Amino acid sequence: MSTYDLAKVVVFSILIILGLVMVIAPKACTKKENRDNPEEVSRVRKAGFFEIGCGVILIVLNFVF
Repeated sequence: MSTYDLAKVVVFSILIILGLVMVIAPKACTKKENRDNPEEVSRVRKAGFFEIGCGVILIVLNFVF
């Protein structure tokens, strides 16, 4: 594995970790004025799932191709 491939895996892993934080603690990832709004918290949680999915897909594609 080259240094470039390793760098891609690190970046994709950071994307997954960021998504996990957004799913586990969505209130901590929203603006202070929007933390009481359940719709905004739900939107942040959905964005976290999207980021996790993108990170997993990118890592799989990195190893397949």
